[in-house]
Amino acid sequence: ADASGWSELNNHNLSSDASWNTQPAFSVSSLDDSFFLLRFRADSNNTNDDFRVDGINITGSEADITSPIINDTPSDITVEAESADGTVVNYTLPTATDNVDGTDPVVCAPISGSLFSLGATLVTCDAVDNAGNTATQTTFNVNVQDTTAPTISLNGANPLALIIDDTYDEEGASATDLVDSSVEVTIGGDEVNTSLPGLYNVTYDATDSAGNNAEQVVRSVTVSDVSAPVINPIDDVTMEATGSDGAIVIYGDVTANDDVDGLVSATCD
Repeated sequence: ADASGWSELNNHNLSSDASWNTQPAFSVSSLDDSFFLLRFRADSNNTNDDFRVDGINITGSEADITSPIINDTPSDITVEAESADGTVVNYTLPTATDNVDGTDPVVCAPISGSLFSLGATLVTCDAVDNAGNTATQTTFNVNVQDTTAPTISLNGANPLALIIDDTYDEEGASATDLVDSSVEVTIGGDEVNTSLPGLYNVTYDATDSAGNNAEQVVRSVTVSDVSAPVINPIDDVTMEATGSDGAIVIYGDVTANDDVDGLVSATCD
């Protein structure tokens, strides 16, 4: 090591014949990774002990040029959207270690507890030690996705009972979704014919903007025939007895009219 920088140690308030040697001897002792001890010794030709310096000890510190290291950065996070605005996401902050400071605070942006919008958001994490050394930035993604299907709610009764020739009024349905403010409902299935008794299944479907299909809802509509057929009247028949047992009479076919089936056969006892 070069001690020439100390060659100006000379003749401070001493007699004109006093002098220092121009190259004081010195040594460096390491105390730890950050601090060191310098010891200087200079001899003087001054015989007055009051002005004799046997040594100078100087303790200093090495420059801190080592950056902190960020540890435990979260892996990518995937969460479900709670609204059209996204969702609030909390995560655990990474830590940073430093050879001088021990630990340093880590700052991530957006911060934990922020509202993250739909899609992928890059979170960046940084740390700076007390000497101003910047850590290598780490990152992770927060993915807010919409995989929740809408929910369909029927308007009106289900099941629905109708009588022949009643009027069927389609009351429709509505759909709600966590993200979409409005979701269209598609009506399908059977077309209700109130002139024909039977069971009709009307279906309701909905799909949100993310392609999530709602669970299909079915309205059961029963059209019933509750009116009995009406027997057509037969004219009175007068016959002469053909024997002691009476007479055989043929009065022709007996029919009945029905609201649904039209003309139907009837029987008489």
